[in-house]
Amino acid sequence: MSLSKVLYKQVWDALNKKQFHLNYFPCFDASSGSLLGAEALLRWRHPEKGLIMPEHFLPQIENYDVMTNIGDWVLSTASEQVNAWRKAHNSSMYISVNVSEKQLMDPYFDIRVMQILYKTGLEPDALCIEFTENINLSHISDLHIKLHELRKMGIRFALDDFGTNLASLEHLRDYPIDIVKIDMGFVKDIEFNPKSYAICEAIISLCKKLGITVISEGVENNQQMQILIEMGVDSIHGFYLAKPLNADRFEQMIRSDQLNLDF
Repeated sequence: MSLSKVLYKQVWDALNKKQFHLNYFPCFDASSGSLLGAEALLRWRHPEKGLIMPEHFLPQIENYDVMTNIGDWVLSTASEQVNAWRKAHNSSMYISVNVSEKQLMDPYFDIRVMQILYKTGLEPDALCIEFTENINLSHISDLHIKLHELRKMGIRFALDDFGTNLASLEHLRDYPIDIVKIDMGFVKDIEFNPKSYAICEAIISLCKKLGITVISEGVENNQQMQILIEMGVDSIHGFYLAKPLNADRFEQMIRSDQLNLDF
């Protein structure tokens, strides 16, 4: 049996045995410092190997049907959790969920999303669906139609890791993209690399002209944050402001009123 098939079985077992959990990465408004929402991040708590990050197992099983099942679980779990927080704290926060190429290729992708929203009770405008720009969208049948129908409901779409693939601009032109997330590779040295500075500035300027919201990923210090704010970035998340938190710790953050940062 190949390694991928062995891993495939282990992932199925992990899903059935509830070994997966989500962390929530807070995202803050660049002008006010208020909490806007969170990105759901998948984690696998293996009984023998401990914590396994998604990059160590998802790429190996991306062509298997279990990817769709994992995606449904992430979307359902995140939607249910954030809906509970919105109600409990009278909040308008949103949840951002990454989807894989396998999910997007599912002919019933849009229906699955709508069913999950109906089941969890989450308002469509509280959901942001993310996909990375390295996904080949052009070969996915009727994807334009599906995304536009979901967008009519209020769901937003984000292009993650922007700037790392030549398909970036095509995605902005051809698909209903509401949010662009600047890849952290351009942010990590923005304070001393003129080329990274220029790239971030150009991305923000382009998105402003297109009416697209810009989020900066990977902000690790105050200097980076201030540069991006001066450039006009809309939202920020990174370890400088807050690390990904499990549901209990995220709840504690909300309860302790740590929702506004002094920028």
